[in-house]
Amino acid sequence: MTKTKVDESVESAREAEEPQTEITLQIAQLQKLGSEILGGQDRFALWAATPSLILEGKKPRDFFNSTFGIQMLTTELHRIEYGILA
Repeated sequence: MTKTKVDESVESAREAEEPQTEITLQIAQLQKLGSEILGGQDRFALWAATPSLILEGKKPRDFFNSTFGIQMLTTELHRIEYGILA
C-alpha cells in the first residue's frame, strides 16, 4: 500500500514529538471552535468521528495527535464555516 500525502504529513508531525500539554490545549480550542461552527458539542463529536473524503477517508479525530493535524482540522472547520466544502 502506498502512503498518501496525509499519511506522510501525519508521520512527520508525529516525529516532532510535541509536548502533550500543548496538544491538549489545542484540542480544547479545536473543540470550542468546532462546537461554535457546527452548532454544538454533539455535532462536533459526530463530525470528529465521521470519515471524511477531504481527509482521504480518515476521521478528523485521527488527527488530534499533532499540532499539524489540529491546524489542518481548524482549516477544514473554517472551510465548512464559509461554505467551501471541496
